[in-house]
Amino acid sequence: MASYWACLLLLVAVASAVPLQTPQQSPQQTPQKTSLETPQPHEQAITQAIDFYNQGPTVTYAFRLLFAAPPPQVAQDQAANPLQQLNFTIMETTCLASAYPVVEQCAFKENGLVRDCSGHFSNQEACPVVAITCDVAPPRVSFPTR
Repeated sequence: MASYWACLLLLVAVASAVPLQTPQQSPQQTPQKTSLETPQPHEQAITQAIDFYNQGPTVTYAFRLLFAAPPPQVAQDQAANPLQQLNFTIMETTCLASAYPVVEQCAFKENGLVRDCSGHFSNQEACPVVAITCDVAPPRVSFPTR
């Protein structure tokens, strides 16, 4: 239980250190992967990280998954290194975070804030999400089509 609180405290510290800046251009919206299967540990860790991020004191509008990098290939012996890499991008939605919305039902906010998040998680029950940082995403350059 103590390790759970230590992880929670670490995540609160990391989430509260995220600067508030807006990107110069909104990104192209990438469709999310939908699955009727039971979520994999990688997907569960991302969902938990986003839920936690949305509870941060500086978050006004809830964020939703925009893009997630596929999970890395898992080594045969996870006991040697139980940590796995997470890389995903979240974008601000039109739903207020204080309302605790089901973010999958919220529309992305036009010109909403975008964050690139990375970190590690463990499948160990005591501390499934170890550390996640979310930084302002660089503006995505879009070239005009002729």
